[in-house]
Amino acid sequence: MYYQITYISDSLSNTTSTIIDEILETSRINNNKANITGCLIYYNNKFIQLLEGDEESVLNLIAKIKKDNRHKNFETISASPSEKRSFAGWGMAFYPIDDKNTSVQELEQFKNNIKLLIDISTPKTFTENVFWQEIKSNLDMV
Repeated sequence: MYYQITYISDSLSNTTSTIIDEILETSRINNNKANITGCLIYYNNKFIQLLEGDEESVLNLIAKIKKDNRHKNFETISASPSEKRSFAGWGMAFYPIDDKNTSVQELEQFKNNIKLLIDISTPKTFTENVFWQEIKSNLDMV
């Protein structure tokens, strides 16, 4: 049996692509060691993440994430047990932070890619469904 948590938080105004890269690198190493998988979407200064693994490992990671000073307004929006992993081997979808240097076309491609992921996904748990609904809402796809 696995445990899933979906949370949302706001990045700080000084978040850069370097900071996102640091988060990615550290997360990949630590999550692999703890046998935690999931999906993290960063868009429009928001982090939306679903984490899954054994309950104790996931709750320990959530405690660390809550204390991380690179974001604020952390809110758990769903948590539930799961018989199977939904995101085995997944990483993070990333959209460049500097909107001034990113074209409208690149933004639309990002949204289309995420929409495709949503469309081909069949949520297996309530928490996974909440995760995709939160992404839709934040990408103005509802």
